[in-house]
Amino acid sequence: MKYNNEYFRIQANILFSIIKYEMFCIYGEYYFTRYLSMIM
Repeated sequence: MKYNNEYFRIQANILFSIIKYEMFCIYGEYYFTRYLSMIM
């Protein structure tokens, strides 16, 4: 069985962008709360 490299590359890109988005949300929230606590 031959794998379609293009298909796997697209899947990996989608997965990577989802992971990047998740990390961005987590770190964004973390830094935002730290920023707020610095202001208060």
